Amino acid sequence: MAGSSIGAIIACLHAAGFTGAEMEEACYAEWVRRKPFSDWTVPSRSMSKGRRVRSALVRAFGEDTVLEGLPRQLQTVSTDLVTRSRQVHRRGRLVGATQASARLPVLFAPMPQDDGRLLVDGGVLDNLPVDLLTERDEGPLVAVNIGMGGSGTPRAGRPRVPALGETLLRTMMIASGGAVAAARAQGAWVVSPASLGVGLLEFHQLDRMVESGRAAARALLEQAAGDLTGPGSEGADGVSAFASPEAAAR
Repeated sequence: MAGSSIGAIIACLHAAGFTGAEMEEACYAEWVRRKPFSDWTVPSRSMSKGRRVRSALVRAFGEDTVLEGLPRQLQTVSTDLVTRSRQVHRRGRLVGATQASARLPVLFAPMPQDDGRLLVDGGVLDNLPVDLLTERDEGPLVAVNIGMGGSGTPRAGRPRVPALGETLLRTMMIASGGAVAAARAQGAWVVSPASLGVGLLEFHQLDRMVESGRAAARALLEQAAGDLTGPGSEGADGVSAFASPEAAAR
């Protein structure tokens, strides 16, 4: 498994051995009921304190769980603001690695490290880290691409001005604009669930997001005739394959 940003959190749940039903239950309990992104603060370094997110991760995985001790192999991705480079987390505390990968700039303050790094969300440089999964030849590769609009093709007429959160996410993901093409070039099936108008941090619409993912997964299996052993390809309707993301998953 590999994941970036919110995809890192989903990948962690699966890598830790959660079933599909348990993953959905955990997401509902933490993101809908407890609203971990809503601990707002005076915006000097960030808009949110981030403490609730850490508490949610500790409840799900435990304080001392390490990446190399999970039932399934996992890698997460963050971005170092000092060296302006992608950081891959393969070892060490799971909570810290996941928290860094999902550290949305502006919403959360960067995470300083003892070795001089300053970590923010992995999606800034790599929202779909498929290359981490091609290091070992282990069968079909499925990547889940979560987008927020902005296809790169201009449309006629005056464009809609997005909400603040959506503007932030689109700006952050500009550097990852070629991620889907790169993933397909590496032989991955790429699933892009429809956003259905769900905005950034609108976790109260979790049911819609889950159903969109399921629909994209069904479309993928239909397109591949149930056989994912061949190389990935784009579907005729533009919805290729689905797998998280804010994220890539095998």
